[in-house]
Amino acid sequence: MFEMGSAALETKRRVVDAASALFAERGFHGSTVRDIAQRAKVNLAAGHYHFGSKETLYLEVLRAQFADIMAELEQRGARLARGRRPPGRAALRALLHTRVAAILELLVGPPPSLHGTLMMREMCDPSAALPDIVEQFIQPHKRELEAIVAALFPRLPRATVERCVFSIVGQVFFYRHMLPALQLMIGEDQLTRAWWRITAEHIAEFSLGGMQRLAGPGRTRRRRARTRR
Repeated sequence: MFEMGSAALETKRRVVDAASALFAERGFHGSTVRDIAQRAKVNLAAGHYHFGSKETLYLEVLRAQFADIMAELEQRGARLARGRRPPGRAALRALLHTRVAAILELLVGPPPSLHGTLMMREMCDPSAALPDIVEQFIQPHKRELEAIVAALFPRLPRATVERCVFSIVGQVFFYRHMLPALQLMIGEDQLTRAWWRITAEHIAEFSLGGMQRLAGPGRTRRRRARTRR
């Protein structure tokens, strides 16, 4: 099998790094292969040799970001182990807390993650790569979180589990999307790691409370109480 030499690997790394920065700054449509090559300090032919097209390079940037995030979640114990019986309820609740805290911290930083910026730009101005982005990067995150929610609340229908996941992720991305305004409303110096930790706990507990309500045990207990009367 052909292996790249160290010079070729270094060129490829510089192209990916330059593309990551430019795609985050300008979005997919606002970045050109020529701009990327200039920032990476390589000739234009080198960029075409390694990636072929801007879309292929864009997916490579996102793939690298996604791999880093999944590795970070794994390291923090924020992933549900595959092929094993789901842990007990207390462990699942803790897992949800850990995952929300990890994703929030990865998104808002400091500094705010490149991944979050790239995703926000893609959602505001979608590229032709969006179907691949959804399939390769967004769906795996969604499926993992759905597995946690479904294990916590097995009574919830699949469609409700999906909506719960959208709600959890929506709360987390609110803070990334509104970060510049939050820095003015709350004060940039007040947005400490402790503030973000408390915020993550709020998102997790708020979500758990809502999902518990949807799952229905509280309503069942109240009905039984009224029947006894």
